[in-house]
Amino acid sequence: MARRARGFALAAATLVLAVSCGGLSAIGVYSLNRNAFDLVVVFALGVIGFLMKRYDYPLGPVILGIVLGPLIDNNFRRAPSGSTAARAAAATWRC
Repeated sequence: MARRARGFALAAATLVLAVSCGGLSAIGVYSLNRNAFDLVVVFALGVIGFLMKRYDYPLGPVILGIVLGPLIDNNFRRAPSGSTAARAAAATWRC
């Protein structure tokens, strides 16, 4: 009986911790800009994070993509500007 009560108490404590953390996060996000759209974005990112954790999606590639994506994009755009062949190819491409 004691094990069952201890397990219930730990599960209840986890639930209280999760709800209070989510509530305080929502209050903090809303208090920054007083914009409800920020709450929707936080909720959507939370759902995406939950689904990634549930389906064992690796977190490393996502973080690398977020951090290095703009840097790689800028370098890909800047790289062809240095060569003459790229200028000729760019003149014939139609976007």
